[in-house]
Amino acid sequence: MVSEKIIFETIERMKQAGLSDDLIINTLMDVGISKEEAANYLAKASGNIVQAKPAEPELETEEIEGEEPEEEMHEIIAEKTASKIKEHLISAGEEHAVLAQNTQAALEDHSDKLDSIESKINALSSQPVATSGSADVAQFRYALEELKKEVAETKALASATKTLMEKILDINRQILTKL
Repeated sequence: MVSEKIIFETIERMKQAGLSDDLIINTLMDVGISKEEAANYLAKASGNIVQAKPAEPELETEEIEGEEPEEEMHEIIAEKTASKIKEHLISAGEEHAVLAQNTQAALEDHSDKLDSIESKINALSSQPVATSGSADVAQFRYALEELKKEVAETKALASATKTLMEKILDINRQILTKL
């Protein structure tokens, strides 16, 4: 049995490091403490004393055969906590990579659409206008002006989308660097 003092010190350090209650309970479970005991220790350490069942008598930590010294227990808990944090960082990095990839694909798609619209406008602009009637010329000019408006709107939308995606990527980078 591990000394309660060690457990409470470890919980306090984990709380100070900003770890969630679930992660603290899982870490305590990894070192051989039951889920109920871990929750009870966490509640006691937080000041919310919850007594689910009578506490078992604590064994002295003095040189009992087969018991790990305090330093080794701290190292084990620290290693397990570090591995869980690494796993979390790896999964967050993977999520960030997927988001960046999706953003890049969306930006490329918008770029292709803009290029397509621009080429259509250039094709219309370069075609000779029929001089058979002023009504036809007026219709072509109106259609050309409408296409220009649509291109301008599409460019503005693509620019806004790109700016938004860049901000999202920047925020994700900032979050990952804080972790």
